[in-house]
Amino acid sequence: PPEPPMCPRSIRAARGAPYAPLALLALLAALSPARAAAQTIDTRTAESWVDATTLRFGQTFTVPAGATRLHHYAFFLALGAGDAGDATFRTVLQRWDGTRPTGPTLAISDVRAATCCTPVEERHVVGALPVVAGDVYVAIVESLSGLVAHARPADGFGGEADSYAGGGAVLRLCPPDEPACDTWGETGADRAFVARFSGSTVVPEPATGSLLAAGVLALVAAGVRRRERRPPAA
Repeated sequence: PPEPPMCPRSIRAARGAPYAPLALLALLAALSPARAAAQTIDTRTAESWVDATTLRFGQTFTVPAGATRLHHYAFFLALGAGDAGDATFRTVLQRWDGTRPTGPTLAISDVRAATCCTPVEERHVVGALPVVAGDVYVAIVESLSGLVAHARPADGFGGEADSYAGGGAVLRLCPPDEPACDTWGETGADRAFVARFSGSTVVPEPATGSLLAAGVLALVAAGVRRRERRPPAA
């Protein structure tokens, strides 16, 4: 049998129905939070040169504003010149107090071997390590055997580049036979170094205001449509 015709009230409800889902979707999209965009420190330049220094060297860096998590950092390393054997190393992350590493070790990599002869990226993934925006940390390369060479960004005029204002290259100024010595110095330049961060606090999407306005307008339109189609009172 044919379906019974819809009563006028059912017709009005069906015609106004599309507005409600659209309004709900717009409001949900507007109110849904998004995480802060990833931020990266990258001290590399178009040119670089390779150098081998002490058994412990590193790069200090300042956590960018809004960043609360460190995901990875990387040096660009190779086998030291004239070192015919294997050169093994590991990387360590600590805080930096302005003169030396301080506090507990925050992250330490596995033992790796440097390869000859062009520096390659040696990345240490630390997951989502909590860090404090504005604080200074130091990533350190510890040579365990042989001598590890590192890439230094060049300034295009035969010298070292110092384009990163939030930190710089550091090295341990101690003889190898004095393990208790903890004197460090700054070189006034940078290592070739990369670090990637993200923020863990939620921030609104740029289009939140537009989506919210669209949702409100859709709800208003649905209400106006219902009132226009409401039959006059008897």
